[in-house]
Amino acid sequence: MKAIKTQRAITLALSLFFLNFFLCRALAEDIKSKYFNLQIYQGCSLAEFARRIDIGQSLNIATHSKETKDFSSLIAQNLDSLYLEICDVLDIHMYTCQGKINVVPTRGEIAGIVPKETSGRQVPPAIYNPLDNTIYVSFADFTVEILAHEISHAIISNYFITPPPLKVQEILASYVEYAIRKKIGTLNVKK
Repeated sequence: MKAIKTQRAITLALSLFFLNFFLCRALAEDIKSKYFNLQIYQGCSLAEFARRIDIGQSLNIATHSKETKDFSSLIAQNLDSLYLEICDVLDIHMYTCQGKINVVPTRGEIAGIVPKETSGRQVPPAIYNPLDNTIYVSFADFTVEILAHEISHAIISNYFITPPPLKVQEILASYVEYAIRKKIGTLNVKK
């Protein structure tokens, strides 16, 4: 019995090592902003990610001309501006927070990275893992609203010593998503 447990532990350790090795090799871009370390994996277009996160003057976020090729700095500026806007919406001002965001090609990669959080249910387009303070986002499903929702979870998780119940966290994150959608004009409002 003890030999089987040891063998399973060794197998798990080797699996995690190789998974980490291959994920690191698949990294296409590593971007550091004031509040996040963003890792965009191969199969995810940096230019397309910059286009999707660039929500223009709606949140006083940096805009760029068509000639700009430095997508990394634009992404970092936009990400930090989005973070500060979310802090304002939540009225939680944390200026020393440092989180991670991993952008993977599809939801399948999210399920492979955080299987415990995604087992037995449909894999969400993004998920925040408080154990390693990392947001995992599917590039195929990425919107700025989804990212804002997950950043809210990260802020809430890091702000409170004892985090509020999950339902309360979800309500707050959904409110942030609503507020961001309203500011950038993607909220479907019937008149």
